[in-house]
Amino acid sequence: MIFFLKYDWNEKYKNRQRLIRLALGASLVVSAGGAVLLGYDGWINYTSYHVRLSLKSGISDTIELYQGKVGTMDIFGQQAYLYKTDYTRADIEADKLYQLPID
Repeated sequence: MIFFLKYDWNEKYKNRQRLIRLALGASLVVSAGGAVLLGYDGWINYTSYHVRLSLKSGISDTIELYQGKVGTMDIFGQQAYLYKTDYTRADIEADKLYQLPID
């Protein structure tokens, strides 16, 4: 009889320890995944650059350089204006220079 009581207590203790280990393991996996996500987002926005041009001509015809990748979460706020380039709308839209068809 004492053996069964001892076994039941031991089994309850082991189940509790298993649940604690499971919770710690799950929290470790979630934390590691979050750290990888934060690191990836920070690295992508740190190493990526893109150019922007206003949709409407006349507002700003110069091309501007920005840091960060468009469409990322930008958790650390790294997407920012860097500077204006020497290029204009006409430099990248060369087809707009020729409005008449070439004979």
